[in-house]
Amino acid sequence: MDKNPIDKETLNHLSRLTRIEISSEQQAERLLRDAENLLRHFDELQQVDTDNVSPVYGGGELQNIVREDDSDNDLQGKGYSDFPETKDNYLEVPAVREK
Repeated sequence: MDKNPIDKETLNHLSRLTRIEISSEQQAERLLRDAENLLRHFDELQQVDTDNVSPVYGGGELQNIVREDDSDNDLQGKGYSDFPETKDNYLEVPAVREK
């Protein structure tokens, strides 16, 4: 790999997107080195000759085993009447994130 495609500008952009704070220049340099090492490793993996390697298939015999739903989503009689707020047969709860 000739040049690290992740420069400081890209690192800062990625940190904003991921909401990860880079608190020092030393931390930024370390992250850039780590990214370069990781990308170099992927470059090495690209060089592995896999022409004569058969694909590995698996999971074909796995099945998702679930019970049949025996309810009609009617919450009546199952604590529904004790819930503080309901609307259209749904339980209303406070929002978990701000707008």
